[in-house]
Amino acid sequence: MTVTVNIPEPLRKLANGQVELNVEIANTTTVEKLIDDLESKYTGIKNKLFDNGEIRGYVKVFVNDEDINFIRGKATEVKRGDTVTIVAAIAGG
Repeated sequence: MTVTVNIPEPLRKLANGQVELNVEIANTTTVEKLIDDLESKYTGIKNKLFDNGEIRGYVKVFVNDEDINFIRGKATEVKRGDTVTIVAAIAGG
């Protein structure tokens, strides 16, 4: 079984234009390991999401609609069948 990862518009060029990725995992993983798996297939994606080993301040990650900042951050568990949504906050005016 897989985890569904929703990719925001600014990162889609790194994911070959895909809006949604289905990532095969063992029974469980963490958000950080999932991003590492994505990086192995879509070079550059981790650099856009992480800075000095931490998720960038303007990036929000949700597991099944729950903000990982209120769970365990990048160590939040991801299980088969979960949906991970990455949101890149954009400011403007």
